[in-house]
Amino acid sequence: LQPLPSSMDIAESQTSSCFQEYHYVATAHRPTAVTHALLCTFTSPSERNLILGKCTYIELKQITREGVFSITDVPLNGRISIMMAFRSRHEKQDQLFICTER
Repeated sequence: LQPLPSSMDIAESQTSSCFQEYHYVATAHRPTAVTHALLCTFTSPSERNLILGKCTYIELKQITREGVFSITDVPLNGRISIMMAFRSRHEKQDQLFICTER
C-alpha cells in the first residue's frame, strides 16, 4: 500500500502544472553592458551625440568640450539587435533606426 498524498503535495503539484504554461520575466537591475554605440548628430545639427544601446535601454548623451553629459534614457520592449544612424539626402540631422528581438 502506498500512503495517500497530503494536501500540501496536491497543492504543489497543481501549482507547478499551472505555471508550466506561462512565464513572466522581469529584470531587477538596469543593464550596464554596452551592446551598441553610435556617434551622430541626433538632437541638433550643431551638437554631437553619443547613443549607447544597453540591451533593453538606449542612453542619449551630448558631447561638448567640457565633457559628456546625459540627456535621457529610454527603455525598450525588447533586446536591441540592430542600431544604426542614418541621414536622409537633404537633412542636417541623423535619424535613429533600431530593430529589437524578443
